[in-house]
Amino acid sequence: MDEGHQRELSPCQRKSVVIRVTLLLLCVFILYGEYTMQKAKRDKLVENEQNITMIAETNEKKNSVITNEYQTRLQNEYNTYEIKDGKLYGSGYIMVLSEEGTLYTMGDNLNGQLGNGTARPVRNEWYGKEGTVYSSEPVHVMNDIAFIAADAYTAAAISNKGDLWVWGDNSFGEIGNRRRGNGLPSVSTDVVSEPYLVLKQIKEVRFDDFTVYAVDFQNQEYSWGKNATAFPKPVADNVKIF
Repeated sequence: MDEGHQRELSPCQRKSVVIRVTLLLLCVFILYGEYTMQKAKRDKLVENEQNITMIAETNEKKNSVITNEYQTRLQNEYNTYEIKDGKLYGSGYIMVLSEEGTLYTMGDNLNGQLGNGTARPVRNEWYGKEGTVYSSEPVHVMNDIAFIAADAYTAAAISNKGDLWVWGDNSFGEIGNRRRGNGLPSVSTDVVSEPYLVLKQIKEVRFDDFTVYAVDFQNQEYSWGKNATAFPKPVADNVKIF
């Protein structure tokens, strides 16, 4: 055989090389797929941990602050405040406000937090009636909303013209309708599961220790609930009446 020429592979040898290359490529493909899958799992785990941390930090604050880049409040012509795509977290439920001012809720509804009238009717009686206690889908509450606030079991919203609506648990008189429940939200005897109009010309509302504080267009602050009366009164004049 001429030394200048390489020896050609036999058909069997060529077949063996093809099989080896194919197996090598298959191993590389499998290893890459495993790496990609593990990376995706790690990324998802990190994302979940970040979300859990964010929600936990949010729920630690009594007035459930807004959670992301939509923290900026924009003042409008009604002297109310607008939250763009704001998300508020209560105890087991979420309030979401779209850019168009449409309010949605989802999650726990044991105390009427969803605000769509589907909670169990528990006024002056224990839980014995049927009702929607949870929703995994967004529930439409109302339109034309500019400001929202969430407490553990009670929610509030202010319309663009300044109407203040409150709903949910009324154990301590948070609804402002001159009623109080038993002071035990977990087994509440007073739930208002539809938005209740409390005040007009309001620009801001917040919760603190089962007490509601609202500020009107003239900067007068009102309070009602656990540490006050069961109906709105100016803060300076408001003391709890049993």
